[in-house]
Amino acid sequence: MRSFSDLAFYSIPALPTGSWSSPAHVRTELNLFSGQLYFDSRGEYERICALLALHMVHLGAEQIEVDGFVPPKYHTGETSPFTTSKIALFKKLIGLQRKGMAYGGMDLGQVLDACPLSSDFA
Repeated sequence: MRSFSDLAFYSIPALPTGSWSSPAHVRTELNLFSGQLYFDSRGEYERICALLALHMVHLGAEQIEVDGFVPPKYHTGETSPFTTSKIALFKKLIGLQRKGMAYGGMDLGQVLDACPLSSDFA
């Protein structure tokens, strides 16, 4: 089945062949807010973690909050627009979208539960 994540499945007017691709940050934000539970690539996983300011590399315990949030003073590389953790908000949002169905074992559930994904998840 063809993927919809590139945002080029059906567009009006038609996109020129091979000359356009949607910005990665737009796809990441849309996927997060729409409730996509699995990541297409390691890059998408890293963009989600960067957006939510979640740890991906080993930091000291004093630099990471219980839910995996890294406060702004410890940010490295890409910065997040969030200065406080939004994990509880996203857990509630995904829970409402899933209507109580479990999602903890899926990629997004693992991220929101502060469990880093292994390098071979994709």
